[in-house]
Amino acid sequence: MSEQSREPGWYQDPFGTGPEDRRYWDGETWLAVQQTQPVAFEAPGAPAQPAPPMPQQPQTGQPFDQQGKTYDPPPAAPLGWGQPASPEDRIRTPDGVELASWGRRLAAYVVDAIVLGVAFAVLGGVLGLWSAFTDLAESIDPTATDLTPQVEAFVAQHSGALLAFSLLQILISGAYHVVLVATRGRTIGKRMLGIRVRLREREGLPMWRAALSRWLVHYGLPTLLSGVPGLAFLGAAFPIVDGLWPLWDPRRQAIHDKLAKTAVVRG
Repeated sequence: MSEQSREPGWYQDPFGTGPEDRRYWDGETWLAVQQTQPVAFEAPGAPAQPAPPMPQQPQTGQPFDQQGKTYDPPPAAPLGWGQPASPEDRIRTPDGVELASWGRRLAAYVVDAIVLGVAFAVLGGVLGLWSAFTDLAESIDPTATDLTPQVEAFVAQHSGALLAFSLLQILISGAYHVVLVATRGRTIGKRMLGIRVRLREREGLPMWRAALSRWLVHYGLPTLLSGVPGLAFLGAAFPIVDGLWPLWDPRRQAIHDKLAKTAVVRG
């Protein structure tokens, strides 16, 4: 029987070394798929039954097509392609440091506000403003409907102390936030809550430029807007929006973090 007239199936391997070697014929060509089975002794008169096809992996370890030619498997996709970022990836910096939670940042903010509030209270007492405010409150007529004249007189009388208080407030706030963040990576509040500021893309202190940018955006910009007629509302609203921003930001960054390219992390 010629090979071209054979039915597809397993036959004795024409290229094998023994009668137990089998190779599969697909109707056109011998495939590089082999099996070895022991020679069975059948009862006299029993018709021989061809064994069913039993595909096996090629011995070379490479896939074959029907013509016996090898082909390479498709290359694996680059790591991470086509896979959504896991929640774990979204709450870490690119180098794997855990980001601080919004709750810790809020608690640190409150601690810092208390620290600065105490400093400003001491400053106001040193400048004599609290006693001046007490005198003003005692001199106000409870039945008066227009307090403008008294307030204007108070401002004119204590203009020097009020100006000094405003300027020193800015300097103290700037020194507290900028110097501590640039040199230590954290304020007193952040230290108490176990968090710190760093550049988002790499480890290390945020340096002076980033620390100054953070402070100017969160504190300086609202102060500037508050002094512009018609923009006082924005000056009051911006710190609130900025503080809430990490709640919906995938990188847990506030607006001042984004502009300064910083992140607040645990540690």
